[in-house]
Amino acid sequence: MTDQTVAILIPLFLAVMVELCGFSRNDVDLQGAAKEKRISFPLPFSAVPLGRFATIHIVNVFFIFWGIFLVRTVGETFHVTFFGFITLAIFLLMLPVLEVNEYHKIVDSSGYPTSYKFHVLSSLLLPIYTFTGTEIEIWLIDILVREGFTLSGSVVAFINILFYIIPIFVGALTLLFIHLFLVNLRNELLEIES
Repeated sequence: MTDQTVAILIPLFLAVMVELCGFSRNDVDLQGAAKEKRISFPLPFSAVPLGRFATIHIVNVFFIFWGIFLVRTVGETFHVTFFGFITLAIFLLMLPVLEVNEYHKIVDSSGYPTSYKFHVLSSLLLPIYTFTGTEIEIWLIDILVREGFTLSGSVVAFINILFYIIPIFVGALTLLFIHLFLVNLRNELLEIES
């Protein structure tokens, strides 16, 4: 039953994200928003005035992370987990291209977009954020025990704490890269105007 839930919700998330991407691509004037410094919502990204685009991008990223959370926690079989994760990861990598209609102008004027590089960096952190937890912790403890180390309760507790801190650090780094993506996208949009 849980695999069916994942198999139903992931395509539903993708359908909603495709509609949001279409709205962003066709109805949001990114160049005008960058030039006029339209305030972005939500507040953490209000420092990057891109109008409604920042909100749409954050909602799409939220849907992807929610989908990955479902795949990770609800998916029971390898096939559902693997194909669900791969599908969402590919969609995450393609997200800016689907959302931003002006990328062809950016590529023509300045080459490979710096904003996309930051988006790819934030996307590469996804597997670390997704799979830090019990699996890697057990794998690490297993390697240490096989190599002959004696693990006391305090060492295991330290490893436990470490694996609770890593996702927080990676999550903060991901937010930083998303912010840098938005900042560089705004700068690139302003450059193609001139």
